[in-house]
Amino acid sequence: MLKIDQRSVLEGILYDRVVPFAGLQRFNKEQPDTSNYQHFIQAYSEINRASYSEQEMPLEVKELRRAIDHKLNAEEQIVPVGLLAYRFAIIDSHAYEEGKLKIEDGMIIPNVTDHSELFKKKEVFVASPLVKEFLGSRATFMISPDWIYSNLKDNIRNLEIDFDDGVGFRKLDLNKEQKIDIFYNTHGRKVVTFRMEFNGKKVIETKASFYVNIVDIEKRSVPDLPFDSIHFFADIPFPDYSGNTFKGKGEATYIYSCDEMVLEKPIIIVDGFDPGDKRNDFGRGYVNGELRTESIWDLFNESPYSLADELRSQDYDIVILNFPVYDNEYGDETDGGADFIERNAFVLVELINQVNQTLLENGSDEELVVLGPSMGGQVSRYALAYMEQNN
Repeated sequence: MLKIDQRSVLEGILYDRVVPFAGLQRFNKEQPDTSNYQHFIQAYSEINRASYSEQEMPLEVKELRRAIDHKLNAEEQIVPVGLLAYRFAIIDSHAYEEGKLKIEDGMIIPNVTDHSELFKKKEVFVASPLVKEFLGSRATFMISPDWIYSNLKDNIRNLEIDFDDGVGFRKLDLNKEQKIDIFYNTHGRKVVTFRMEFNGKKVIETKASFYVNIVDIEKRSVPDLPFDSIHFFADIPFPDYSGNTFKGKGEATYIYSCDEMVLEKPIIIVDGFDPGDKRNDFGRGYVNGELRTESIWDLFNESPYSLADELRSQDYDIVILNFPVYDNEYGDETDGGADFIERNAFVLVELINQVNQTLLENGSDEELVVLGPSMGGQVSRYALAYMEQNN
């Protein structure tokens, strides 16, 4: 523990307060200094935690990740670009040798009156596309004040970016939102180069990498099927083994057997163990800046059986139940794909009740079929047993 006057710390940020996994104290000094999505998030987190201010950054790290995912999923082909430029302090390594700092009872104690003598000034510039892998040949990069984090904004003059597309550097205006269409002819790792000019014509150059995938775009497309999706919460809260009681959340995708999209003969497929929600209905969208890797539909419709197609040919409506990552009633993040069986079972109970009500309204007397692979089977059994025991 460092016992100092916090007011003496340059910009109120002491980088020694965190474990420097992002290496910001030397980032623009040594090669390679190439960032990426994960490194940018780590840098953001470290600056925030190194600050003596409780609100150095506008969002918590989990909120930043979600904001990025929301932008990636809400606007097709959009790739937000994050910029981070900060001045901060580190403890001068010579302060111990010169007797300016001493250690007493496990604490670092200043041995000088002017605590500002203990520190060195550092500046860092980190920038990156906020995505790990991009699908498609045309990417629309978005530069916006909303994604710029800095205590040097008054000193920033110009920004130029080379998107590794063969065109070279483009000059951008940091004071307004801009969207730049970039076309890539080949897939693979792309290295974006950033040049930022500060007062006094000081220029800092940094790089960032991400992956462009233009090969599998057809394989990742959503099937041409009549479907719609809903988000809902369970009606029954679950008092879990951590002392928290709240209602689980589900995402249900209705894939109809006919174009009229009328539910008449449903089969519910309940997803299994899926930490981080890497798998959803059609493998759609991004999670933590990364393309989802698995599609429940594809797993259910694998050759040579093509079970989903066969069921639809027999007039079955397929309802896929996914358990997403969401904020619970306490404001904490819940990973639905790895949550308690009981809580997810109550989500399934709610879906069954909704489906049965819809069948009643549509005049259908078909019996409901529930299918759950792996952990989804355990969730299904618990839900059905609960419904039997509670009439």
